[in-house]
Amino acid sequence: MSPTPPPRTPRSRFSSSSPAGSTTSSPAPSSRFFSAPRFASSDLLARRRALDELQRILDALPEELRAVFVLFEIEELTMAEVALVLGIPAGTAASRLRKARDAFERIVARKRAAARRMNGGDHG
Repeated sequence: MSPTPPPRTPRSRFSSSSPAGSTTSSPAPSSRFFSAPRFASSDLLARRRALDELQRILDALPEELRAVFVLFEIEELTMAEVALVLGIPAGTAASRLRKARDAFERIVARKRAAARRMNGGDHG
């Protein structure tokens, strides 16, 4: 039986949190929650739309592929950690990740083509 990796807190590449034990300090809670917004409302709307679109793409993936994709690409677990969490061999996890990436790219390509058709085709 292989040794269990040490516990760690996964960090999303989309978050700004520091890894456990980091020596960087964060602002006091009051300044963090009551300071001016970091994004303009139009930026927040664009970000929300992008996150909604990402969720739709992820929902279109089969569960076994989505699980590996999210753990590796979004939660940033290592391949060994993904395999351990899902209880599958590392080779199976790697194969599913490749298939998930391919499926993700196909879905994005279809959505882009549909958007171009709705906007009157490519002009430039």
